[in-house]
Amino acid sequence: MSFQFKQFSVDDDLCAMKIGTDGCLLGAWADVEGVHNILDIGAGSGVVSLMLAQRSKADVDAVEIDKDAWKQCAENFDKSPWKERLHVIHSPLQEYVKSCKKKYDLIVSSPPYFVNSMKTACSKRKLARHTDSLTFEELISGAKRLMNLHSKFCVIIPSDIVKQFLDIALIEGFYTIKKMQIEPKAEAKPLRTILQMELIKKPCEQNNLAILDKEGKLYTSEYIGLTKDFYINF
Repeated sequence: MSFQFKQFSVDDDLCAMKIGTDGCLLGAWADVEGVHNILDIGAGSGVVSLMLAQRSKADVDAVEIDKDAWKQCAENFDKSPWKERLHVIHSPLQEYVKSCKKKYDLIVSSPPYFVNSMKTACSKRKLARHTDSLTFEELISGAKRLMNLHSKFCVIIPSDIVKQFLDIALIEGFYTIKKMQIEPKAEAKPLRTILQMELIKKPCEQNNLAILDKEGKLYTSEYIGLTKDFYINF
């Protein structure tokens, strides 16, 4: 299926995980100030990378383990206005870390997050959704190896496993600098949390963002403000 954004389009029919709110929130929220190069871990269709390319002048590398998703990501990059700054690598993060000589200013990921949940029969979807192929420990330690002292590491994960993720990150020396809890509608229980972590301790900025109003009918002004540069209907 093809999705049309204001400045680019994305096909995702070959990707196990389709374009969703999680990736779009991450791509719109991650801090690109002062960033010259970016790594997108588990790029899928490449939508997060494309959003970050639109928002910055940075070179963006994307790592994707699934062959079909990697091919489609490359195609999406090639038809974008920023194709010269976008590159996708077909590799698991664990192998990429061993060969990569770069240090990235910003690393982003919408990682696999099902740890003990029932697993789907579709192997591609399982690979994309479950931590079997990339554990939190591997993601966090891999990101650290590809960062410099002043780099930023941003992820979006379910709110109910944030503590588990942050406990692992703390062991690796990460500090939470920004934390945004995502409510499906105003005053509802947050279902997703976006984190920005760094290796130097600073005060943590925390806030909430509701996607819909209390009645669940209209998008909130905050959500529109965050995503209006991308969604055609905003």
